[in-house]
Amino acid sequence: MATLSANTPRVFIDGGETVFKRRPVSANVRIYQGAMLGIDDTTGLCRPFIDDDVFAGFAEGEVNNLTGTPLGGGASAMSVLVREKGKVVLTGLGGTPAATKVGDTVYATTDSDTTLDSTGTPTTIGKLDQYVSSTYCVVSFQAGTTI
Repeated sequence: MATLSANTPRVFIDGGETVFKRRPVSANVRIYQGAMLGIDDTTGLCRPFIDDDVFAGFAEGEVNNLTGTPLGGGASAMSVLVREKGKVVLTGLGGTPAATKVGDTVYATTDSDTTLDSTGTPTTIGKLDQYVSSTYCVVSFQAGTTI
């Protein structure tokens, strides 16, 4: 997959602690609902996740902070509500998910791609909590995690 180009609502599982935080957004970015978010290490601002970012969580809604929008696309001109901790149902988890991999670390590589494979420079987002099928898995996630 590639970066998101449309809102992609996620299914979150009730139970356990859920944490939300509003974060300022990087300049000239568009964040889609459901996108995994990262923290730009040079500005400390939130953006669609790219490889090697610090994981910030999942976007609760769409934010259009592109140049030419009413607020002009400037750094911190807008903010996004981020779900920083919880359980999410993910589809298309890479790295051959299986019931025997429950408890394994889950990594992000783009704002929409996750994997069990630690090859390269992926960032930890959480742990495989429940294997449902080769298509669906439940992941316990936490922003800034190193679990």
